[in-house]
Amino acid sequence: MPGANVTVNIEDNAFVDPSGRRNGDAEVTIRSGETVGWRHVGANPHTVTSTDVPSGARAFDSGTFGNNETFTVTPSVPGTYVYHCATHPSIMVGSRIIVT
Repeated sequence: MPGANVTVNIEDNAFVDPSGRRNGDAEVTIRSGETVGWRHVGANPHTVTSTDVPSGARAFDSGTFGNNETFTVTPSVPGTYVYHCATHPSIMVGSRIIVT
């Protein structure tokens, strides 16, 4: 995805990281100031919504988006960012961004 250092796909009801890990196991590591992108490649509408961010960091929420749409975040505070899909919080939960 243009402008993203790493891309997470949203496939059906799963966040899928570049190594193929899904949902609660999905995790990407970036440096402060790098960009994470999400690319929706499924049929169901989803969100990318932070549930926990490091102290001093901004929360994020993509709003609902669908197939072929994208969303990006550029975290600047080191730490662990946890996110889920607000539309499907019982199954699309616990994915992480580790910022160094």
